[in-house]
Amino acid sequence: MRDSASRRDYLCAAGSTVLAGFAGCAGDETPAGEDGDASSADDETATSSDAAVPMFRYDPARTGATRAGRGPTTGVTEDWAFETDDSVWSTPAVFDGTVYVGSHDSHIYAIDATAGTETWAVETGDEVWSSPAVSDGTVYVGSHDNAVYALAATTGEEEWSFETDGEVVSSPVVVDDTVYIGSRDNSVYALDATSGEERWSFATGGRVSSSPAVVDGTVYFGSIDNNLYALEASSGDMVWSFETGASVSPTPAVVDGTVYVGSSDGRVYAVTASDGTESWSFDTGEEIISSPAVARGTVYIGSKTTSVYALSTADGTEQWAFETGGWVRSSPVVVDETVYVTSQDNSLYALDTATGDERWAYEIGATLVGSPTVADGAVYLGTAGNALTALREG
Repeated sequence: MRDSASRRDYLCAAGSTVLAGFAGCAGDETPAGEDGDASSADDETATSSDAAVPMFRYDPARTGATRAGRGPTTGVTEDWAFETDDSVWSTPAVFDGTVYVGSHDSHIYAIDATAGTETWAVETGDEVWSSPAVSDGTVYVGSHDNAVYALAATTGEEEWSFETDGEVVSSPVVVDDTVYIGSRDNSVYALDATSGEERWSFATGGRVSSSPAVVDGTVYFGSIDNNLYALEASSGDMVWSFETGASVSPTPAVVDGTVYVGSSDGRVYAVTASDGTESWSFDTGEEIISSPAVARGTVYIGSKTTSVYALSTADGTEQWAFETGGWVRSSPVVVDETVYVTSQDNSLYALDTATGDERWAYEIGATLVGSPTVADGAVYLGTAGNALTALREG
């Protein structure tokens, strides 16, 4: 069933986004590098700034990078830890002093960014891997209960929910009053941001865990059917598809007319945004679930090889590789001149963007699957230790 519901019986608000969230969830201020503008799409998602990361991968182009922000460069200590009742694979969004995140305990939480205390919690019908997006006073997020939710950012009150036919681990993006999101029912949906009504849907040949990127009127996303897709944002009509050698669960990044994405075939692809032709590919040798960050002419991405790679946007040439002690499933983020990324060796790393040299590392002591969010000098990170942790310089 694909319809808009006013209120789900099992949804409640407490008054006081995985593959997409950990793989690969804005505004006119796009975090492109010196090589140009990432996106010129008009959107209503909250503007990304030093203190705000309103969606997975920072902006509608899903660049995973910002030059406006600041993050810890000399080391971190724990500021606070907010405990949930199960793992946190969702990548947090941060806006207006509040951290929004999902948990395997079926809840979506709003947490005070300074104190680490709960503002509100809303229970869905199943685990929440999707990463929230904050736009115009509303939090949008998917759930394993097959639904997409729109919640009031200040209270958690449900505004609408939309039911798909599969788990929603994809993380939403809001552009021109439209919510774009994928579902494991093999489809991508465009929903009216105000009412939740379906504007269009597009069916692929496999589950869609990838989170859509929207740039210049085109929606880009991957599918388990091995393809990267480009659709008309207004109609859902296919512009092109590009076939890789295996599933495409990561979220693509779109910068300067090129789409960058990883595949389970172990390759990073650069594809021309206008026609879907391959510009180059780079073979890491192992599966890629990590979503790329793109800044200053460089693509940063992780791999099952246990390494983080920095590749030239021009031709895919390896600039450096940094080896961790585990699979790098998480998606790197670039803030100013530092790359932040987690590894399944249970550590968070801060690396120099130019050289790959380690600035610092912090061992969490619990399995890390989601990706870090850096905002207002802090790193926010969910863990399999049933907590959302805030780390600050010190």
